[in-house]
Amino acid sequence: MTKRNLILIIVIVVLAFIGYKFFAGSSAAPTNNTLTVEAGAKQQIGSDILEKLNALQGINLDKNIGFFGTKAFRSLKEETGEKVTVQTVGRINPFAALEGIGTAPTVPNKTN
Repeated sequence: MTKRNLILIIVIVVLAFIGYKFFAGSSAAPTNNTLTVEAGAKQQIGSDILEKLNALQGINLDKNIGFFGTKAFRSLKEETGEKVTVQTVGRINPFAALEGIGTAPTVPNKTN
């Protein structure tokens, strides 16, 4: 074996090892589909949601001010006394062909 062939084999083995490590990744990856998060990142993940929650908790809907205090809003009445009318149920099989649709029209036969 010549010196040139030996160097070529070593280069191929090193490239194969680097390619394997690059594409296969490390074997220490979590296998149970869990996400590993660092301690600093844990605080950042839910911080925007907590800010919005705090903003929503600070809202006070006073019934006598703004839209809810207007005469138009107070004049609205709930009409729950109306009964819902019973509607007929559709076809038994909604996927069945309709009568007269999908069939070829009959052409009268001309005889001389």
